[in-house]
Amino acid sequence: MCSGVSEVYVSIGSGPPVAVKALVVDGELLGYDLLLGIDSITRLSGITINGAGDVRFSQHETLVCAATTLDEPNFHAKYDRGTNAWTMSWKWSGDQPPVSLRNRLAEYPPPAHLRGQYEAELQIWKDNGWLVPYPEDELGPPKGLIPLMAIRQENKQNVRPIMDYRELNEHVCAHKLREWRHQEADATILDLQRAYLQIRVEKSLWLYQMVKIKGTRYCFTRLEFGLNVAPNIMTAIMQKVKEHFESFGLRCKEPELLRDGMKVLGLRVTGSADGLSWGRGSDVPEVPTSVKCWCVFSICGKLVCHFPVCGWLRVAVAAITRQATSMSTRWDDELRNPALRKMLEKTLARVSEDDPVRGKCCVDGSEFMVWVDASSLALGVALVVSGSIVEDACWLRPENDTRHINLAELDATVKEVNLALQWQARVLHIVTDSTCVYWWTTDALS
Repeated sequence: MCSGVSEVYVSIGSGPPVAVKALVVDGELLGYDLLLGIDSITRLSGITINGAGDVRFSQHETLVCAATTLDEPNFHAKYDRGTNAWTMSWKWSGDQPPVSLRNRLAEYPPPAHLRGQYEAELQIWKDNGWLVPYPEDELGPPKGLIPLMAIRQENKQNVRPIMDYRELNEHVCAHKLREWRHQEADATILDLQRAYLQIRVEKSLWLYQMVKIKGTRYCFTRLEFGLNVAPNIMTAIMQKVKEHFESFGLRCKEPELLRDGMKVLGLRVTGSADGLSWGRGSDVPEVPTSVKCWCVFSICGKLVCHFPVCGWLRVAVAAITRQATSMSTRWDDELRNPALRKMLEKTLARVSEDDPVRGKCCVDGSEFMVWVDASSLALGVALVVSGSIVEDACWLRPENDTRHINLAELDATVKEVNLALQWQARVLHIVTDSTCVYWWTTDALS
């Protein structure tokens, strides 16, 4: 919407200002603060553009503008050669940002023996400018507090701070793991060191990436893996960079084929005559001599993590963590309960013998079969495509749950339908042993 007409003066470098007529609008056009028309370019002595998109005005030898932009359904990214950096901004689900996030928790306290490494890594983030004091006078009150936690990376022998983006992800459209599994079996992967931390976040979004460390508010200025749109952004940027190299006659080495055996998003991928299969990407943990509350949750987290298919293991892990919670009040409490230790040992032994964490990688087709069931203990759902379970889930029922079993079955069905919709299912077959659910789904979906 045009707000008016004005005359403005534009200059390039140290050159003389040139008066041009301008249309003034109340927002950015195509993501830019200023767009020059042919009349303005003519007054500035014309421009030259090379094959890489670098812009020089004829009266200046130096580079004036060199930017590459990516405008995707879930994000916008722009490269600026002046800073030699990519800056991204995600797009909100429904085109509307949340008024504010509900979370008020600053940190999931790390175990005492990890605290030193955790804080040392946070200091590196500050030193590198990835964490900066929150500029409230410039951005206004923050609208989101992201909880911090410490993750021990066993294969790298270090501790990495992780941000819990679960609430923010509800407002940003993307789910990379499901999207990635729709790829062909000949997909490839290329890895970068600290890849996500190399991408800057648009300053207007910093107020949703605020963290609190020892009472001081900082905003995270870089992209983090936990944001669900992050892998989409990195993939698009890498593709654009590869094209840029090739435009100058510089060919990149071919990325490694997934079927040759790779670790992708925490899954170990292998190839066979039947296509790509995935399995657990790490070793099964062991029960330590001293079992503390945090240790139980750490072991259980490693067992199920973000794996798409876990089968019976999901219920077992949920039962173990519920038992540990009822026996402790603090994260460092030692749990001297023989029954709990036996539960852990039997579960780990069973996983070592026959790990249910495995499945088919590539998901093709839009026709899905969903299996739903419920018991006095839990709700269970499984999503099947072409005869293979591609994702499952379970939820323990509250210990004092007095709902009728039909309502529990119905609840499981609703959860499974929502899960199938995230896979963009077009045809859905619901398999249930509940007559009540059958009549409800027949009436609701007819």
